[in-house]
Amino acid sequence: MVLGRVVTKTAPCKVAGVGTLHRDCLVFDDFLDPGLHRALLSHALDQAAAIEPARVYQAAQSKVDRRFRAAELCVEGLGPLQGVFMERVMALFDEAIGALGIPGFPLGPIEIELVAHNDGARFGLHIDTTTQDGLAARESNRILSLVYYFHRRPKGFNGGEMELSPIGAGQPVRIEPRDNRLIAFPSYIPHQVHEVSCPSREFADSRFAVNIWLGRPRRRG
Repeated sequence: MVLGRVVTKTAPCKVAGVGTLHRDCLVFDDFLDPGLHRALLSHALDQAAAIEPARVYQAAQSKVDRRFRAAELCVEGLGPLQGVFMERVMALFDEAIGALGIPGFPLGPIEIELVAHNDGARFGLHIDTTTQDGLAARESNRILSLVYYFHRRPKGFNGGEMELSPIGAGQPVRIEPRDNRLIAFPSYIPHQVHEVSCPSREFADSRFAVNIWLGRPRRRG
């Protein structure tokens, strides 16, 4: 499967039939229909007893470094909802890849994870092409990163904005983690997650995110 075609904008720009382009980041609001959104939130809220610290891949090692990345990985992922969720993602993929100007590529293994960000959660400045872990790092090269944000209402946290730094001149772009919002950006773009404040510290008040990485198969040799 080959995906794709960039135009870099300096101010938010509506892309016909797709989303809103903020420099190198495409934003889709109201991404999921209400039924699937409710089902995904219910699934996430049930994961409180099945979490572990999120890991990073640094210097050829997978490790927990909560000073750099503080978040909780939901080990069951999206469970039975993964198929229908990814169908929704792939339904808009051709238009999204074109708006971001990424050249077409053969699709390799898809990486996906469900993560909860509670009080003090953060992720330092990084690029997704250098934080791949384990089998994924051996099987594919990340090209497109996507993040889906959701949470219960009323919102029980503050902060947690995604900040993308430009390659070269320009100001960083901050994206608010609004409920039912999907963002997409090239995996080589430096970005970070600002610290989350969650006064209740209850798992149900977390900033939930589904992280998705699409890339080409890694050549073996």
